[in-house]
Amino acid sequence: EDDILFATLFTYDSSGHDLWLFMSRGMRQAAGSYLGDLYIASGMPAFDAQPFTPLDPSRNLRTVGTMRLSFSSGTAGTLTYSYDGTTVVKSIVRDEFSSPLPACSS
Repeated sequence: EDDILFATLFTYDSSGHDLWLFMSRGMRQAAGSYLGDLYIASGMPAFDAQPFTPLDPSRNLRTVGTMRLSFSSGTAGTLTYSYDGTTVVKSIVRDEFSSPLPACSS
C-alpha cells in the first residue's frame, strides 16, 4: 500500500525442504525498489485452530535476511533476497489472471 510492500516467498532450503519466507514491511527506496527484512515464522497454529493463538513476534518470528523487489516495467522485475547468508537473484514476471489487465504505474 502506497510506499510499503508485503511479499511472500515459497522456496526450498539447501537440503531441499520447503520454506515459506515473508517481508512484512518493504519500504519504497529512492530508486523505486522495495527493501525490507525477510522473516520466517514457526510454531503457528492452523488458521482454523480453536482457540486461535495469535502471532507473538518475540516467540514466532526470526529475521533471516533481506528482500528487495525492483521493477523494470509494470510486468517484469528482479527479486533479490538473502537467507541465512546466501544471496539469490531471480527475474520475475507478472502473472496474468484476468482480462482486461489492470494498469500499473510508478
